Amino acid sequence: MSYVEEHNIKAFCLDVDGTLYPRRQMNVRLVRSAFPSLSIGLRFNGVRKKYRMTQESNPPREDSRRGLLEKQASLFLKNKSDKDSVEKMIKKMDKQFYKSWAKSFLSIKAYPNMVEALTLAKEQGIKIAVLSDFPLEKKLETLGIAHLVDFALSSEDTGYLKPSNKAFDILCKGVGERPENCLYFGDSYDKDIIGGSGFNMHTLYIKKTSHKEKYPKASIICGNWKDVIKLTLR
Repeated sequence: MSYVEEHNIKAFCLDVDGTLYPRRQMNVRLVRSAFPSLSIGLRFNGVRKKYRMTQESNPPREDSRRGLLEKQASLFLKNKSDKDSVEKMIKKMDKQFYKSWAKSFLSIKAYPNMVEALTLAKEQGIKIAVLSDFPLEKKLETLGIAHLVDFALSSEDTGYLKPSNKAFDILCKGVGERPENCLYFGDSYDKDIIGGSGFNMHTLYIKKTSHKEKYPKASIICGNWKDVIKLTLR
């Protein structure tokens, strides 16, 4: 009996970057977006980390992408929150990051066997959903899986980044399944696996490792998508 059958899995819920295609492809594109403002580029990861740490105790003004952009800009400005300064920073970040990513991610290449795995899942009646911390733009089309996906969401649109329960809640409601009937795939233990398991989802960690005991929140650990097919669908 497959994992899907044994645990009554009705939806595969997927991270995108580093899960559907190699993280090194993402990293190359993120390095390119360090310009024209090197200072903004170098601070981006630190700001996003602080956002995750404070999003529950100091939530965005509204649960939306606009709310996220405003708070993110405020953190870049070290919590300087006057309207003009925040708006200028949002525009700078849009030009340096978001518009740049929309173009550069059109050339990403999927992991081997990933499309095959999702196609097999759909043939078995499993829904496919996506939750990414970054805007999706045309990534699903580029990876060749847009026609397989039932629901897609950037957590930025919720105002909350993974591992917030709020992002996972909207994901499950969007795909129309209870958390315990969903298997969440990700390559980040802290964001994807702890986040998904914390919302009572089954979790599949995409990672090549022989130390499974280090990742107790992962229901399954797969080194590649061929293993995903073997361990979950057959």
